[in-house]
Amino acid sequence: TKVRVIWLAFAIAWCALPASAFAASCSELVLGAVLSFTGRHSTAGIQATTTMAFQMGNIDHRLTGGVRLHRDDVERHHMPRGYLMQSGHLVFDGRSRRPKALNRADTEALALFASEEITWRAATLTLGLRHESISGKREDLRPHGTFSESSQEVTSPGAGIHWQLTEALSVLAGVYRGFSPAGPGSRDVEPEQSVNYEYGFRYFTAPLSLEVIGFSSDYDNLLGRCRVSDAGCEPGDEFNAGRVEVSGVEVAANAVRQLTDTIRLDADLVYTYTESAFKTSFLSGFSQWGFVREGDELPYLPTHRAQLRLGLAGGAWDIVAALKHQSPMREEPGINDVELGLHADGLTTLDVTGTWQLRGSTVAHRPLGARPNRPRWITFRVQQSF
Repeated sequence: TKVRVIWLAFAIAWCALPASAFAASCSELVLGAVLSFTGRHSTAGIQATTTMAFQMGNIDHRLTGGVRLHRDDVERHHMPRGYLMQSGHLVFDGRSRRPKALNRADTEALALFASEEITWRAATLTLGLRHESISGKREDLRPHGTFSESSQEVTSPGAGIHWQLTEALSVLAGVYRGFSPAGPGSRDVEPEQSVNYEYGFRYFTAPLSLEVIGFSSDYDNLLGRCRVSDAGCEPGDEFNAGRVEVSGVEVAANAVRQLTDTIRLDADLVYTYTESAFKTSFLSGFSQWGFVREGDELPYLPTHRAQLRLGLAGGAWDIVAALKHQSPMREEPGINDVELGLHADGLTTLDVTGTWQLRGSTVAHRPLGARPNRPRWITFRVQQSF
């Protein structure tokens, strides 16, 4: 499928002379437009953003405002095909089937946004407000298909603070309203809305960095969407789940140590702990939810995810080992031991990669300067069948 993207941008900036009550202020205006299209999908939009920075006493202000107009459309022709397993190979069964999805949808959205950064000494307060107006249409192209329209409007505020306690240590906290619109033409479905909180600290020095961020999302309504691969629902159909809470903590650490003049050791650790709960009981036609009891955990949201990466680099060579782990994951709501219900097993993988730069070769100098030859590599594989 060919994809064509056209992007246009224009920017202008200017500064005003100092006034009696203010220090010098500067403003910037940015205009941008994008057009992207394939055979069955297109998107187009235009955005204007303006920024003004000024100082009032010993407090710095940075105001940003903008407007964005966006439109996209899609035509879906999803035809299922059946296959038989014969002698270890998939063979098309030759049967024709009804389309899984045959529809056309388009959406127009207008967004207005404004934010202000207020900086005093080592503290920065950020305030933001965004308003969106969205209208959409959906047409079923099958015989006797239906046509539906929908419109949604939402205003989402947000606030965050960052305080640089020392040159290396800072703390942060924020709260904002999240929003995910229902699809075009959706009926009897509410948009997804939530109040999200984050809080934590960051520590950065040359050899070591550490970031610990806690998060919590309180959903007024969680939205589920039927995909082409889901059974028992029409692709694009949406379902309400009511109130849901998701919370957890993310940890990211990095350390660098120079072992010799030419050899460096890098270590990275990323870990996420997540817990969740439906806050109401209900029976859903969405296959991923079904019968839900209050307190059940969400499916497809593993409790633990972690990655440890170690790298050794020296001049023209490097060796990188990455150990990844994901705990068992529910595939249906529940509160008991994950492995007692339908679930995906925990997974631990180890990747080891080595690179040695032998020499570089220039294959051409036209049309836009020197171009090197593509990298050469040797792959070793260990595979276990069961």
